[in-house]
Amino acid sequence: MLPPPGTAFTSADLQGGAQLTYYGGDIAEIALATVLAAQWYTATDRARRRARRRSTTVRRPQTEDASA
Repeated sequence: MLPPPGTAFTSADLQGGAQLTYYGGDIAEIALATVLAAQWYTATDRARRRARRRSTTVRRPQTEDASA
């Protein structure tokens, strides 16, 4: 692999940069997937707890207002 003309990069520098970009992209994707999964889990857990709270809440029957 030849370096671009007019640059001071060696072939080893270019290959090292390419590997860093390749594997660094994998790390970035894993981090993004982890953040998205954590947000999804938090949102669904919050909804699940809210639904559970609503189903266990004792509701008093509505009475008609006697003064009307």
